[in-house]
Amino acid sequence: MTEGKETFSQRSHLEALSDVELIAAIKGGDRGALAELYGRHSAPLYSLALKILGHPKLAGIALEEAFLDLGKQAGTFQITFDENRFSVFTCLVLLTRRRALERRPAQPTGERAELPAISSVGACAESPNHKSRHRAVSEAMAVLTASDREILEATFFEGLTLSEIASRARLPDHVIRARAVQAVKDFREALPGELLGRQ
Repeated sequence: MTEGKETFSQRSHLEALSDVELIAAIKGGDRGALAELYGRHSAPLYSLALKILGHPKLAGIALEEAFLDLGKQAGTFQITFDENRFSVFTCLVLLTRRRALERRPAQPTGERAELPAISSVGACAESPNHKSRHRAVSEAMAVLTASDREILEATFFEGLTLSEIASRARLPDHVIRARAVQAVKDFREALPGELLGRQ
């Protein structure tokens, strides 16, 4: 009975910590801290993995691998996390994306996949913070033309290089590169300053 109370007390303590503080706890060997991060962020990250892979089981595996990576690497991070510049959530997005792309089956040359809408990623997020980020990203993506959105989506969700996108679109590399640079600039300008660390 005492053990259960200690577990509840520990869980309450972890819930009060910020993501950055949880990373410090993981570095100190607290396995419950990783479980707390999973509880906070797994819903939108699973949504991302599912958009990339299109298969629930593979998405779940990619998500688990991303959190295992975070747990293994937490002690060696040289990054200073800052919720406004490079948050723990951003790191988890990148880890999840990498793991999902690694599990994505190769498509035959010339076959074009139906691209998911970047604005739908994270739609299942429950926390107000995730919903706020999701809304901001959706609004910023809406500023772009459909073809520029497609370039960013193909890069992010499919892991394609700009040369591969140019080949698929049957356009010169320099045209796609110029459009990608402008699309990223327009996207960043449309995001609220707090998401980019601007005051």
